[in-house]
Amino acid sequence: MTGLFHSSELSEKLLTQAFPFHIVIDDLGSILSFGEPLERKIGQVHEDNKSLFDHFTFQHPSGVKSVADLAKFKNKLFLLASKKHPDLVLRGQMVVSENQSHFVFLVSPWVTDVDVLDSLGFSLNDFPVHSPMSDFLILVQAQKVSLDDSMRLSDELTHLNKELEERVLRRTKALERQAEELLESKSVLEHEMKERERVEVELRHAQKLESVGQLAAGIAHEINTPMQYIGSSLSFLNDSLSDLGGLNNTLNSYFSQDSLMADPKVMEFQEKLEDADLDYLCERGPKALNRALEGIARVTEIVSAMNEFTHPDRKEKDNADINRALGTVLTVASNEYKYVARIETDLQEIPLIDCYLGDLNQVFLNLVVNAAHAIAENNVEEGTIKVSTRMENGRVIVSVADNGTGIPKDIQHRIFDPFFTTKEVGRGTGQGLSISHNIIVEKHGGRLYFETSPEHGTTFFIELPIASNNNGSLSPQLEGGRDLAA
Repeated sequence: MTGLFHSSELSEKLLTQAFPFHIVIDDLGSILSFGEPLERKIGQVHEDNKSLFDHFTFQHPSGVKSVADLAKFKNKLFLLASKKHPDLVLRGQMVVSENQSHFVFLVSPWVTDVDVLDSLGFSLNDFPVHSPMSDFLILVQAQKVSLDDSMRLSDELTHLNKELEERVLRRTKALERQAEELLESKSVLEHEMKERERVEVELRHAQKLESVGQLAAGIAHEINTPMQYIGSSLSFLNDSLSDLGGLNNTLNSYFSQDSLMADPKVMEFQEKLEDADLDYLCERGPKALNRALEGIARVTEIVSAMNEFTHPDRKEKDNADINRALGTVLTVASNEYKYVARIETDLQEIPLIDCYLGDLNQVFLNLVVNAAHAIAENNVEEGTIKVSTRMENGRVIVSVADNGTGIPKDIQHRIFDPFFTTKEVGRGTGQGLSISHNIIVEKHGGRLYFETSPEHGTTFFIELPIASNNNGSLSPQLEGGRDLAA
């Protein structure tokens, strides 16, 4: 390896001491030397098997089949897997001589536990205590590679976001066209019989929910994949910054020794460390990444709830977990209540019930949204919505209570009438409670009623029968008193 390095770089002797697992090849791919531990593990190289590619395969970067390919990846991290010993994987950087006649791989075994070294035939004595100089040079190179990968991922994410926005725009226009068609047909339906009017209103509402459900499910699916990419990348960067912080502390401790303070090279590297501002990066970086990971977790929770809420309805009744359904509805509807009310839950153990879960989700959503609107419209200072479940006389009771100002007595008898609403034009259609009443009473043989007073607000109660063929399984009791608006 004589002449491989400039005088300002690491000497051959220092290289051998700092990287005992190194591999040196020439421009034909022939192995010129192994580090002592590798030679002990793999054996001496002979004329008939002296090529690097006879002994190793490149796991990363993929596609390296010859020496000519190596020049393309000189700034990359390398993973070399031994053909003779499949459990031996080497990880590190490649250094190329000025005339590109020699290639040096500065590697070490890729292990996560010291105990694995024994099975590979190595020990801790095979690893040197690196000088801060060599570690810092490698760190700078690894940081550059990490930044390049981050920029590539950012470009991919930008492309995916743009594609998602275009899809949302196309589907939104399609939904607007459907809404316009529904408004045109409304003028015709107004002349029909009252029963026909109620049935047609329910049909249109179901079609609209189906379209919205398909759109929401599609968006949730499109969001989920890039969220996984982002989450994995952020976790990797968080771990890397943690390692970087440890190394930075080691460097600072080493350079603070009195015996090194007068060394010009040490002073030069101290200046470079200060210019890189690693202390600031190691202090603020993990906090920023943790906040980003919390955001990713919240998005994933919402996407999961949207997928569950918009699942296609079954044509036949099926056993369903009402407590779980209520939790999903509260997640989906959080944007309606989170600025005006806190959520309290008292979900007790109840049996699974035979029902149309999609229709019940619609009822639960209507009641929660109406409660949030009642609190907002009456400017309640500390809004509270309480959702409860219990068993009573062989029936499941679901209640949704708000602490608004109640329902005026003169309109209480019209609450479940079609098209009756107290909301302003454009916000309420008067269909929600009417449809909800029909779903509970007609489809499920239950009851939907309310109690109200100006002092305590309004509580809607849903009574649902348990089918005789129910297997008696219980819904889990969920945590009560949660503040889901947080």
